[in-house]
Amino acid sequence: MDAGSQVFYSYGVCTSVLTSLGSYNKYSNNCYRDCVYLCLLNSLTSFVAGFAIFSVLGFMAKEQGVDISMVAESGPGLAFIAYPHAVALMPLPQLWAIFFFIMIIFLGLDSEFVSQEALVTSISDMYPDFFQNHCRRKLLLLAIAVGSFLVGLLMVTEGGLYIFQLFDYYACSGMTLLLFAILQSLCIGWVYGKVNF
Repeated sequence: MDAGSQVFYSYGVCTSVLTSLGSYNKYSNNCYRDCVYLCLLNSLTSFVAGFAIFSVLGFMAKEQGVDISMVAESGPGLAFIAYPHAVALMPLPQLWAIFFFIMIIFLGLDSEFVSQEALVTSISDMYPDFFQNHCRRKLLLLAIAVGSFLVGLLMVTEGGLYIFQLFDYYACSGMTLLLFAILQSLCIGWVYGKVNF
């Protein structure tokens, strides 16, 4: 289930991200080509990330003289506990730590930008007359960003890791994404039908 939800999340399936970004395409856009490129790029990125993570964990396991299963953790513990500890054992640890945390920041910002854009596009498309004024659209974006910031502040408190795990488990992973996929497929089939889609 975890691997499937990771694939759903990394491709942005059933979270309205692809639909929102696709709404900015030209009508005659080659969507098939874009889908192939997206899948290849995402798979290549995941492949390289797997090499980066497991080579460092393998290095850490060799340094400690234990099996890699004793070193590897899942969830936020991998990014914020195991990986920084492994980087500290490498030559030039400050350089590798800077690279790692810059990568984490860029990945988080990228995911957040796309999620924010999907939400703003959905709300703007529901009320096009109100949001034709670009100032109102920017205010909506500001309100969503401030709301996300306030929710994020909860996750840096003393019990923030538990709140993070609640969001991670119930918000958009596993069974929730699978339920979204089933409901979205049913809605598309019901609204457009087999012939029109």
